[in-house]
Amino acid sequence: MALASLALAAAIAVLVAPAGASAATVTFSTVDVSAPGNPSVGIVPFSDAIYQSCSDAPSGKGPACQMVGGVDYRYGIGRLETTVAQWVAFLNVADPTGSDPHRLYDSSESGTAWPKFGQINESPSASKGRHYSVAYPQWADKPYGFANFLRAARYINSLDNGRVVSKRAGVVRGIPILTYKVKLSSQTERGMYDMANPKTVRTGKSGFVLPSQDEWIKAAYYDRTGGGTFSYWKYPTNPGVFGDNTATARARRRSTPRPAT
Repeated sequence: MALASLALAAAIAVLVAPAGASAATVTFSTVDVSAPGNPSVGIVPFSDAIYQSCSDAPSGKGPACQMVGGVDYRYGIGRLETTVAQWVAFLNVADPTGSDPHRLYDSSESGTAWPKFGQINESPSASKGRHYSVAYPQWADKPYGFANFLRAARYINSLDNGRVVSKRAGVVRGIPILTYKVKLSSQTERGMYDMANPKTVRTGKSGFVLPSQDEWIKAAYYDRTGGGTFSYWKYPTNPGVFGDNTATARARRRSTPRPAT
């Protein structure tokens, strides 16, 4: 089973946004996460430790141990975060009239309401498909920071219902990638997620999706060569040492590709 996992925390790369909303496309890259059937690892939320099994974790008060990180299929995950410019393109396609029936935008996101961190402006008087714009040019390629699950799921539906204009293989820093160019769809309510279902989950076995917790953890921390602790790194950029708090947080970044991808 092949999934292209996209998330607001790790997904889209570069935006190509023509003036008209109907022509808006996004271009993004995914990396392959291999080693299907990798073992899970036990974690206790908010503690600096991992366990080969939750039976090894201490019992008592506090959050319960949970097994995470195991995924039994290959999948792709977004190489970079969703950018503000990409989210603007989506807003103008999904809400061309500016009426915002699905609450994809809030005025608190504007540069006027929040001069320091506001990323997106909305103009009620703008023409169709142009109501939303990047608040300041410097925000365009920065990660979008105001998403929740419902907004993200609608974004994924726009991608999943969209048309793949191109798909090409490449290599970045020695890591194979797939770069997609997708024309966004205005259909946000059905697709990979049925937004009429309050407990919506994935409706298909392949396509663009929001990564699950296990998919995210595996892509960020699992080392298929057995490095780290029980084959997991403490940080996405280096193995670290569990139990030393943040003593190894600033270890030198690896120059070679992560083994899990």
